[in-house]
Amino acid sequence: MTMMSFKKSLIASCVLAYCFPVYGQAETVENLDKIVVSTDGEQRQSKDNKVGQTVKTSNQLSKQQVQDSRDLVRYETGVSVVENGRFGSSGYAIRGVDENRVAIVVDGLHQAETLSSQGFKEIFEGYGNFNNTRNSVEIETLKKATIQKGADSIRVGSGALGGSVVFETKDARDYLTEKDWHLGYKTSYSTADNQGLNSVTAAGRYKWFDLLVVHTKRHGHELENYDYKYAQEIQTKIREKADPYTITKESTLVKFSFSPSENNRFTIVYDNYENRSRGHDFSYNLKGSTLNAIEDALRHTNDSSKRKNYGFSYENYSSTPFWDTLKISYSEQKIKNSARTDDYCDGSHCKDLQNPAGLQVKNGSIVDYAGKPIDLKYDDVNDRNYIVGPNNQQYDNQYFNLKRTDQTWFDCSIFDCRQPMTVYKWNGWYQPYTQETITLNSYSDDGKFAKYDQYGYYAVMPSAPGYLEDTYTQRDLDTNTKQLNLDLTKQVNLWGVENNFEYGGAYSRVRKSMTNRTGYRGDHAQWWASRIPTSECGLSSTTYADAILNCPKEELYSFLIPVKMNNKSFYFVDNLVVNQYLDFNLGYRFDTIRYKPDYNPKRDPKLPDDMVKGFVPVNYPYPNLGNMPSYSDYDYDWQQYSAAVDEYNKKKAANEAAEKDNIQANIDYFSKPKKYTKHSYALETGINPTDYIRLQLKYAKGFRAPTNDELYFTFKHPDFSILPNVNLKPEESKNKEIALTFFGDVGFITTSLFRTDYKNFIDLKYLGAKHETNSVGGQARAVAYQYYQNINRDNAKITGIEMHSKLNVGYFLPRLQGLSLSYKYTYQKGRVDGDMPMNAIQPRTSVIGVGYQHPEELCGVDLYVTHASAKKSKDTYNMYWKEEGKSDSSVKWRSDDYTLVDLIGYVKPIKNLTLQAGVYNLTDRKYLTWEFARSIKPFGTSNLIDQETGKGINRFYSPGRNFKLTAELTF
Repeated sequence: MTMMSFKKSLIASCVLAYCFPVYGQAETVENLDKIVVSTDGEQRQSKDNKVGQTVKTSNQLSKQQVQDSRDLVRYETGVSVVENGRFGSSGYAIRGVDENRVAIVVDGLHQAETLSSQGFKEIFEGYGNFNNTRNSVEIETLKKATIQKGADSIRVGSGALGGSVVFETKDARDYLTEKDWHLGYKTSYSTADNQGLNSVTAAGRYKWFDLLVVHTKRHGHELENYDYKYAQEIQTKIREKADPYTITKESTLVKFSFSPSENNRFTIVYDNYENRSRGHDFSYNLKGSTLNAIEDALRHTNDSSKRKNYGFSYENYSSTPFWDTLKISYSEQKIKNSARTDDYCDGSHCKDLQNPAGLQVKNGSIVDYAGKPIDLKYDDVNDRNYIVGPNNQQYDNQYFNLKRTDQTWFDCSIFDCRQPMTVYKWNGWYQPYTQETITLNSYSDDGKFAKYDQYGYYAVMPSAPGYLEDTYTQRDLDTNTKQLNLDLTKQVNLWGVENNFEYGGAYSRVRKSMTNRTGYRGDHAQWWASRIPTSECGLSSTTYADAILNCPKEELYSFLIPVKMNNKSFYFVDNLVVNQYLDFNLGYRFDTIRYKPDYNPKRDPKLPDDMVKGFVPVNYPYPNLGNMPSYSDYDYDWQQYSAAVDEYNKKKAANEAAEKDNIQANIDYFSKPKKYTKHSYALETGINPTDYIRLQLKYAKGFRAPTNDELYFTFKHPDFSILPNVNLKPEESKNKEIALTFFGDVGFITTSLFRTDYKNFIDLKYLGAKHETNSVGGQARAVAYQYYQNINRDNAKITGIEMHSKLNVGYFLPRLQGLSLSYKYTYQKGRVDGDMPMNAIQPRTSVIGVGYQHPEELCGVDLYVTHASAKKSKDTYNMYWKEEGKSDSSVKWRSDDYTLVDLIGYVKPIKNLTLQAGVYNLTDRKYLTWEFARSIKPFGTSNLIDQETGKGINRFYSPGRNFKLTAELTF
């Protein structure tokens, strides 16, 4: 037996050895023949479940060792997580659509959307400069997660086109059911990403007050792909090893409540979450393929996703003619997704700091490696200057520079500017330099720098720049939300029919903006690095090399205009129970969404001028201005020529002022306010012909309003120009589903058929080439601009079948009470415009589960076997296949079929302690998921592989066998 096999056997053996002896003891105390254990709620909810909905409680999340969004849907067929390389996951894929088309909501608040415009993705996403992802949530703060497959705009409004994932955070009341205080500590470790978790939960009640505090910190690194430890440390797209990142996630949830009576409750909420990743983009395709001994600039990443929410709520439980429960809540949420990229060398052998000849400054003067005056020699045979360095090695002018003392500022904090300095005088071509002594005599205004004002004298310095250059970009995407909600419930019995009403409304104001920072600066300056007085920073004669240390530069701009969105909504839901055989769920929602551009040139980052030209013609006051007057045109009459030049400059200034005014006119033109109104509805019918059969029929409508970038994004370049489109229609979905369930003490089995029709899909369309005109109506450039625009395409359709079942083995064999078998299966297919495959559809997937739960929850073990079929070429679409010269439109690199085995178990050796262990991919299968395969970009610089050979694809494979260990202590 290998050591790995021993570890696997040990986990299972320890859990089972503990469970069954304890279970045997418990069996002698009481008769368990009629006990049905179902801690996950599946058996209890099988009759009441809504079609296409899965609810995971905090207990289930803990039981499955869920630590992120990937783990959340690991055993959910038909749902997957969208992968986005350097920036991690980006929302979910459900029913053939993904990212912004699947709503993500935390405590009633929509989370940040991606910049979903295909034009934006075409230009920027392939280059890894934007954290264009959907932010996540800390699992340890969750009370429950609800995954809805199919249109769900009744609950969450815009965005729930293919479904929704709704999170609800914990409350002190969840812990204080039996006593007035609770204290818990949880720690875990995962080998897949070396992630360590520490989480503390404290809850308490005193008289009318209660408090909950949950603080969690996770620290780890990148997800280790298969063969991670054996892959070479190389760069560019052929890298087979995941790029190195250090990832820290920190969350704090605080809820403080005041309940002056049983029917009134006031709550203040603070919810702060930050996900930060720092590392290197070694797979970036514009770097060298090897990591050399003499190091060049490396691509450093510093990305973050921050969410902060302040909230207040009032709850009332007094029964009135209008409500049984009432809740008013107000929230202010700020989300910032940032991506910072710095290119600099940070090793000990950076080439820009090399000084192989060992030159140094001693007592304020430049000397050689031995501290002696530099002996500059001349080789007249080869016409070269050289110096002698360590080990008597000759170093020619490849390793040092001769800098003119009349053009070089000497920093008096390094050099002794008042003392004589040894320099070298130039004596003409093909002549050796002679050693001279000078005293610097020309000082800067602040007296910190000095020169020697005579020509022909040179100082010997290393040829390397002597500093580390840092060029950086930082892209910030901000989504700030203020939202007011009113939610009420009322139960009424009308004519013998039980009605459970839910109704209310919401008003929200959301501002979305982008801020880009690009700049450069110098660091780690050596004694010979070029320095200048700050007074010369703005001079045209100042070079980049001179300015980088003393004059760091940063530009602030944006590619998107800020937009305010106001959303008003009203909803009404009625759960009608006619009798034990028939029930209905009726829902209606009305949304009004208004977009209003909010660009203020005095407050907001500047938009590049080229992006906002050409929509409105410039009204030049002097359209036929022509060229600058020539001296010869006035017969060399200086007076007439000067007057003509002055007149020309006045007219030119007037034309330039008109161009500046035209920029704002263009912004006003394409950033017109936009209003959408949408009706959403849902009808679900439940028919119960017997006590063990339930038939459910559902029809629901969802929608997604265009995002601000889909409406207003514009970009101008001859190769690729984007026009805004304020006439876009909302995307719509109509979901039809039928489900048949057999249930009872033995378990349940549900089979459902579904069809979702999508309408008005937003996509990018090529409009053709167009020549720009100049101020006098002529052709501005020889090259035509290639124009694209977002449009609404025709319909899309997806159909499929799902199964979900569970069998309680203890029903047949009482001695195996607590043992269960489960099965999930999803198959779906779909097309856009009748024949175009939908890449967001997951391959056919099934999950078989075998679980044991001790009747008193002292221990448990679950075995999951997941099988995913291969993604067929006919079900994939490469939108760039024509540009790449391919023979067909299928995606070349796809996922094969694979089978995974996971084993998770827990024991409670004492009442307050839970120990848990899990082994994932137990058989150490090498596999590639479809979500990772489709994240490979066909162009750009990031997330690439060699499309011809497949080199680099191993970087996208999932981890091999890995483990998770968890311990939780509660009081």
